[in-house]
Amino acid sequence: MTQFISTVVEGRTGIIELNRPKALNSLNPEMITGIREAVDAWLDDAAVEQVLIRSSSERAFCAGGDVRSVAEEDAAGFHQSGDEFFTEEYGLNRRLATYPKPIVAVWQGVVMGGGFGISAHGSHRVVGPKVMAAMPEAAIAFVPDVGMTHRLNNLTPPEGYAEQLPEAGALAVFLGTTGWRMNSADLLATGLATHFAPDPQAFGDAVGAKGLDRALREDAQEPATALAGGAVGEPSTLLANAQLISEIFGGETWLEIDKALAAASAPDEAGEKFLEDVRAAVKKANPTSLVAITEIMRHARHTDLATALRNEFAVGAALRRDPNFPEGIRAVLVDKDQSPHFEPADAGEVDPAVWREMLES
Repeated sequence: MTQFISTVVEGRTGIIELNRPKALNSLNPEMITGIREAVDAWLDDAAVEQVLIRSSSERAFCAGGDVRSVAEEDAAGFHQSGDEFFTEEYGLNRRLATYPKPIVAVWQGVVMGGGFGISAHGSHRVVGPKVMAAMPEAAIAFVPDVGMTHRLNNLTPPEGYAEQLPEAGALAVFLGTTGWRMNSADLLATGLATHFAPDPQAFGDAVGAKGLDRALREDAQEPATALAGGAVGEPSTLLANAQLISEIFGGETWLEIDKALAAASAPDEAGEKFLEDVRAAVKKANPTSLVAITEIMRHARHTDLATALRNEFAVGAALRRDPNFPEGIRAVLVDKDQSPHFEPADAGEVDPAVWREMLES
C-alpha cells in the first residue's frame, strides 16, 4: 500500500503490517495516512470482520511518532507541519477508538508513544513474552499523548489485580513522568494488554487463518492465566512496587511528588533499587514537562478521550514551541548523549497554573 505499510485481507481479517524496521516502525505522515485509508476502506466491507495491526519485525511493534523532523522545523520557527502531523495522528487515534469492528494489535519488541496510539484504544491488545513498552515523552521535553493521558487513567485490570496495583491516578502520573519501561507482566496486570500469546507471530497468522475467536482460544491466553503460569517472563515491577508508587505519585502537584520521592525509602533492597531507577528517570526528564504532565494526567481522570486528545494537542503544541523540545530530541534521538540541558533546570521555577489553564473539561 505504501513503502512502509502493507495491507491484505486474509480470510475475514484485514491485516495492516508495519514495515519500517530501521526506524522501529516510527510513524511518519505516510504511515498515518496509510493506516487511516485502510481502516476506512474496510469499514463498510462485509467481507472484513476485524482488523489486525502487526509488525514485520520482532524488534518493534512501533516506537512512536517520527518527531525528529518535527523538532527540526519547530526549532527553526516553522510549526505548521508539526501541528498538521499531530492533528492527523490524533485523528487516527480517535478513529481507531470509535471503530465499530474489532481491532487487534499484536505487541512485540518496542511499543512506545504513537505505537500505543494505534493500538491501545482498540478492542484487543495481544502481547508476546518480549516487550518493552513506555510513554517516554518527558525525556524529550514533550507530553504523553495519542490519548494515553485518558487511557492510563482508565485501565481495566483483570479480575483480582486492581487491588494489587498502584492507585489508578498515581499510576498514570508515574508512567507519564518517569517513562517507566513496562514488561509483558506489567501490561497484562494493568489491562493494557488483553491477552498473552507465547508466539505473537503465530497468533497473528492464526487470526487470518482461523478468525479472531478461534485464534484467541487456541493461540492466546487470558491475562490471569498467563500471569499465574509464569510464561510471561520477568515479573511485574508495577505490582511489586505498588505501595511506593501510590504513596509517592498520588500528590496534587509535581513539587509534592518530587518531595515525596526524595524522602521515600523502601523496606528491602529491591525496593531501594526501584527508587534509585525512578529518581534517575526523573532527573533526565524536562522539569517543565514533569509539571505539565502531572497537571494533564490529573485532569484527564475526569475527561473523555476526545477532550484528552484536545488537551494533549494544546499542551504538546506549547511544549514544541519551547527550546527544550529540540534539545530533548537532540539528547535522546540525535546525538544520543542522554545529557540534555533544560531550562529552567528546577521544576520549582515552573508555574503549574500556566499548564492547568490550558486544559478544557
